[in-house]
Formats: sequence, C-alpha cells, structure tokens
Amino acid sequence: MLKKAGEYEHCTDPAMFSDEYERALIRALSKLGSVLREAAEEKRMHILPGYGHEVASAFNQFYAMVPVLSSDKNRDARLTLVECTRTVLRNVLDCLGIDCPEEM
Repeated sequence: MLKKAGEYEHCTDPAMFSDEYERALIRALSKLGSVLREAAEEKRMHILPGYGHEVASAFNQFYAMVPVLSSDKNRDARLTLVECTRTVLRNVLDCLGIDCPEEM
C-alpha cells in the first residue's frame, strides 16, 4: 500500500484521526513501549505474539473499514498510520527472532 501511495507527508496531528478504527489502531500501537518493558523486566516474552496479534487485528479492521488511498483530506494521516503499524509489527517480529516479510 505504501509503495502504491507514492510520496506523502507524515502526519501526527491528533485532530486528523477522528474515525473510531483509526483511534483503536492508535491505542494498540501506543502500547508497544509498555509491552516491551513488561516482556523484558518480567521475562514474559510470551506476551509479544499476543500483542502482535492485537495490532494486526486492529489494522485489519482499520483497513477494512477506512478508505486510505482514496481518502482526500486524511490520506497522509492514514498512510502514516499504515507506516507506523508496519514499524511496530516489524519490531515485534524482530524481538521474537522472526524475519519480517516485505509485503503480505
């Protein structure tokens, strides 16, 4: 999707994310730090796959319900969410020692 989108401006303005699916995805993404901290400090690596599934599920709902590439005013903000999701999932897989596919 990011390759198809081409150039876009990263947008982190909270006012641009008003859809319930955007907000649910943002909430899931924002847990990364606390999940990694808990996994490391409490030696609970088994929570990482569950968190990855949570993020993937939130992204799946976002992707199914929210137009990204065809959106006019929110296109850049939504593409930023797509990129953030890719980064978070890549980090989770890396922590688990799993190579991340380039595309799915």
